[in-house]
Amino acid sequence: MDKLLKLVCNHDTIGIGEGPFIKNFLDALALTRAAQLPVLVCASSHYAQYARELGFYVQSWRGAQQFEIMIDHVDYVSHQGFYSFGSDNLIKERNIVSFLAKRMAVIADRKHYVEGLAHHFYAEVMPQASSIAARACLKIDARLDFIDKYTVDNNWIMQLHIDHLQDYTHIIDQLNAIPGLLDYGLSTKVADHVYLYSEMNFEELSIVT
Repeated sequence: MDKLLKLVCNHDTIGIGEGPFIKNFLDALALTRAAQLPVLVCASSHYAQYARELGFYVQSWRGAQQFEIMIDHVDYVSHQGFYSFGSDNLIKERNIVSFLAKRMAVIADRKHYVEGLAHHFYAEVMPQASSIAARACLKIDARLDFIDKYTVDNNWIMQLHIDHLQDYTHIIDQLNAIPGLLDYGLSTKVADHVYLYSEMNFEELSIVT
């Protein structure tokens, strides 16, 4: 956590995403910078309210100007810095705030570190349903790039390349209909800084370019 706090210590405005680690970050930031708290641009109304209770000034992302860095807790991250949000975690708001940030720092559970994640949809499926899910993906014109075992929970990660994303809602409806699919998301950006945490450790990941 100290490395992450040092990363943002001199910035007047910080973007804030969503996820369980964000609360820990805000608590630590409030203590570290008690004398001069930064302005926060929050994607989540829940954490915006929590930040106000800690004494932060929170600016709406609507109409916000570009700022230096955003901190977000993401669902999956790769060694190349690609990251993904889950299917229902304020994707629109978080993407808007991230586009306003010059740099992106993401935090992920170490067990959600995935090799090879890239600019595509990902889908997490139960092992028993991987063949059914793979066949179902063909029906939405998705090219299956790989299936990689997700070792901690013994589920499987499927990476899907979809050439045309204009009809996003239709694709989401089709993904929701796939048996055994537990979660999905869209990975479109690359982080500048990646941090992984576990019960015993918090470390910065060296990004491979």
